[in-house]
Amino acid sequence: MKRILVAVFFSALAGTAQAQPYLGVGASHVKADNEGQLTLALSSGYRFGKHFAVEIGTFQPDRISTTYSVTTQEFSKQDRRLNGARLSALLNVPVGDKTTAFIMASAYRVKAKFSTLTNQLEAVPGTVPPVYVPVSSTSSEVTSTETLPGLGIGIEYVFSKSVFARATFENINTKAGMFGAGNDLEKLRTASFNVLYQF
Repeated sequence: MKRILVAVFFSALAGTAQAQPYLGVGASHVKADNEGQLTLALSSGYRFGKHFAVEIGTFQPDRISTTYSVTTQEFSKQDRRLNGARLSALLNVPVGDKTTAFIMASAYRVKAKFSTLTNQLEAVPGTVPPVYVPVSSTSSEVTSTETLPGLGIGIEYVFSKSVFARATFENINTKAGMFGAGNDLEKLRTASFNVLYQF
């Protein structure tokens, strides 16, 4: 994945004389396991001619997965969080006068955090059925910083010389142990919609 990004990046540099900057704003839905988060998506990049672009963007889904464990002795909550940014290279293929399809290869630099909050429970004497209340709590946290590869496809539509709309679908590979032992997530999936303004 890194070799793909480097190759596309340096190919794009060959056309710097035609580089056109742009800014983007939109929304991204990030899905992990069976949970999803909607988050603001900001981006900034350069187009190099018709076929190449390089951009950076935010990746801020924050809490992407929450699980609970409940027994008569304790109540436990586990949160997985991700925050960071991405560097992406895009290969564009025009498919019409105003429509372009593209492939996007990305490197995500993220901070992963796994936190656990456990409340110990005791039954209130004399209650039938028993009513349990927390009597003490403990917490723990595991953090790591990771680089994750992503690969996606999308389509872009031109409204005017300066305004574009883009839809992107991407898979992001996670790493074993990034949330601590035994707390892994499956592949992340994102669906994004952005409006781009080209200067």
